[in-house]
Amino acid sequence: CGVTRALDGLRRRLDGRAPVRTAMVQVFDRQLYGLAGGLYSDILRTAGGANVLDGRVPAGKNFDVVSVEAVAKADPETIVYHYTDEADRASAERWLRERLGQTRAVRNGRLVATPAADYSGLRAVDGVQAIARALHPGVF
Repeated sequence: CGVTRALDGLRRRLDGRAPVRTAMVQVFDRQLYGLAGGLYSDILRTAGGANVLDGRVPAGKNFDVVSVEAVAKADPETIVYHYTDEADRASAERWLRERLGQTRAVRNGRLVATPAADYSGLRAVDGVQAIARALHPGVF
């Protein structure tokens, strides 16, 4: 199947690379949600990352409210954030820069915007590949 081949090829390209410490989040209704456990952590692992928010989302859930302080303390190298449209993208980036400016991710310009739709159905492969390119640009 094409999906399996694409993901296997991605894993081969990233083989031996150190995982990038990453927080996957979404800003919604002025709240910060951690996207971790299950689906989202699998996506990050496949893309060559390690989700610093693992363990901060209750078992059986893929997302939950997390504190800005928890993300700041984890000090991710990269922050991947989901958005629904361009206005949401801009406001989420502004929100993250204002509240997480002290993190390595923000200081080093490592905020990665990804459309939320890239994680459903067959588009999920596109989402994983986009994150992999952002986390490991020298490989691509």
